[in-house]
Amino acid sequence: MHARTRLEYKLAFIVFVWGIILSAIFGYQIHQNNQSRVNQAISESLDNTVKTILTRIELYQYGLRGARGAVLTVGENNISQKLFYRYSG
Repeated sequence: MHARTRLEYKLAFIVFVWGIILSAIFGYQIHQNNQSRVNQAISESLDNTVKTILTRIELYQYGLRGARGAVLTVGENNISQKLFYRYSG
């Protein structure tokens, strides 16, 4: 083999190894970035879900408190199904 051919093979091998190393580094960085984005999206989705559930529970509580107020106003012995239905409507 000629000295020039050996040098070309060595340079090609060096470029190949550097390509593998840089690909691994960039691949790892992209993986970390993607993982961070996924975690952030999950966290935001979870926060929204919790807020929605809490809002629904609060509305349910308001309804129960209102019903309790109606029963206390009329008296527990004087409330009828018809009267309660009219109140809830």
